[in-house]
Amino acid sequence: MSIDHVAIKELGVEACGLQRRTPYGMTNVSMTQLSIARHFGGCKYQGDFYTYLPHTDELIRNDVLKWQQKQKRAAKPPNDQAHPLGAGEHKNL
Repeated sequence: MSIDHVAIKELGVEACGLQRRTPYGMTNVSMTQLSIARHFGGCKYQGDFYTYLPHTDELIRNDVLKWQQKQKRAAKPPNDQAHPLGAGEHKNL
């Protein structure tokens, strides 16, 4: 039920510093005892808080979600200092 092996291979979390005493995430939540998390948006499991993702029926540990968001922000190319009026827009004075 754990997606540890998927997270490690696809997300590159082996060097991220996240603890491994609890799973990074759990799939098919609606078919388990943790299905109650669907109604509350998440749950606490072995001391860690998880967020329920209804579109994939998964619980993902909150620190993993935070790490993923940080990785996505870092992967975005930095915006160059754009012209204040926008690209290609020039005001005739």
